[in-house]
Amino acid sequence: MTYENSGRLFINADKQSEKSPDFTGDYTDENGKVWKLSAWKRESAKGKWLSIRTSEKKTTVERVAEKLDDEIPF
Repeated sequence: MTYENSGRLFINADKQSEKSPDFTGDYTDENGKVWKLSAWKRESAKGKWLSIRTSEKKTTVERVAEKLDDEIPF
């Protein structure tokens, strides 16, 4: 369970490539909308840090519908 304006990240045990996020999770905003979180471990001269990206979390049905739309030739 996630509270408003809070989120969680988990270690991504299913990394497909070096570009895959090191951590994934979700975030719930003040309106109750759930967002997908992705984070990558980074290192620079200033030290270690996380790069974080948010994106709209889609249901399985939405993802399948988008894929089907992309495959229609017209």
